Amino acid sequence: MKFLGPLQMRVMRQMWFDSTLKNQVAQKWVTIKFIQQRLNWSSHHPELAYTTIATVVNNLVRAKFMERRKVKGTQVLEFQYLASAELYEQEMFRYITEHLHGGDENSFFSSVYFFSHKGQE
Repeated sequence: MKFLGPLQMRVMRQMWFDSTLKNQVAQKWVTIKFIQQRLNWSSHHPELAYTTIATVVNNLVRAKFMERRKVKGTQVLEFQYLASAELYEQEMFRYITEHLHGGDENSFFSSVYFFSHKGQE
């Protein structure tokens, strides 16, 4: 599994979570316009163009994070996520512990503790 870039992560967070309740939402098919509206409504970042979001979403489809379908009888494309937020987090944790900490979870948690408390002495 690959790491997501900042804009890819923003898109996936909109797909994974309800922006007001912070709860994971059920998997559902949405349009790029829907994603754009949620990103631009819920963000303190500059508004993103439809084409920018379309590019990011299509890259996520190629990377197997999302899938796409055409709405029957129309030109409209809809998208949904394939991997849950929990699966992504588990895969990232596994990758980090294996590649940066030699598979030692205790080493990983020690590093997290150290960096989260650095400067608080």
